[in-house]
Amino acid sequence: MLGDLYFQKGDYPQAIRQFKIAFEANAGNEQTRANLIAVYHKYGQVLDSQKRHQEAITQFQAALVLEPGHINLHLSLANAYQTANNFDSAHTTFERILELDLENPQAKEGIVNLHIRRGNNFLNRKKYTSALKEFESIPEPVRNVGIYNTIGYLYLMKKQPLKALPAFETALTRNPRDKVAYQNLQSIESQLDQKLNKGEDSETVKNNLALVRNSLVICLIGRNEHLNAKAKYRSALDLAPDDSTIKVTLVNTGIRLAKEFKKKKWPKNMKEVIPWIQEQDPENIAVKQLLEDTS
Repeated sequence: MLGDLYFQKGDYPQAIRQFKIAFEANAGNEQTRANLIAVYHKYGQVLDSQKRHQEAITQFQAALVLEPGHINLHLSLANAYQTANNFDSAHTTFERILELDLENPQAKEGIVNLHIRRGNNFLNRKKYTSALKEFESIPEPVRNVGIYNTIGYLYLMKKQPLKALPAFETALTRNPRDKVAYQNLQSIESQLDQKLNKGEDSETVKNNLALVRNSLVICLIGRNEHLNAKAKYRSALDLAPDDSTIKVTLVNTGIRLAKEFKKKKWPKNMKEVIPWIQEQDPENIAVKQLLEDTS
């Protein structure tokens, strides 16, 4: 009763003392154990909110000694580790929760947030490789547009713009109107254009520029700007890339564009695009099928 009165007053250290006396006198009493666990938990949460993270961690750990399988205690402990920037211990604690409850949504979300926190921590210190490792550790099904944009940005910071393309493409697939991804693609295109104009390793630059323009075509299709997509596609083909993989990519994008014109009932534009695709792959079955459908 004394412990409960101190608990109600918010004097948690005194409540802990009284509940410990009761528990030591009768360790087999489940209510006594539950009282002590509850006050450890509450006091830990109060300390954590006061940014006294290490003290909070001590309270949560004391409670877990009494009940090692208490999921909410583990969650509180993991969050305290996170706010204390003890990321390794936080990750270990979240993994422990998933051992106890394989599908625990809070633990799964906690691990994702942990990767984001760690990634941002490395990003702020300009440790781009370490930051990239954290963001790419986030499972693809739970990545949002912001995470894909961050991955793309990190590749740009590492001066690997082509590796940034898939991330920006995915961001634009999720949200074709996303300004960040679109502007980054345009920036990469502009940089490669400048290199091409300077005659810098022209074949490699042409191949890379064709890939970037291909990404922009896909983006413009998603933004319902099909005529702009057609013009961008033509500009990608005009680079005459010599890489066979890039040619296949451009053919597939051209087929997609032609099908979009077919869907919109713009046969003139579709028939204009089809010969461009045939220049790259005269025997393509999908193109032949499109021609048969329009005959």
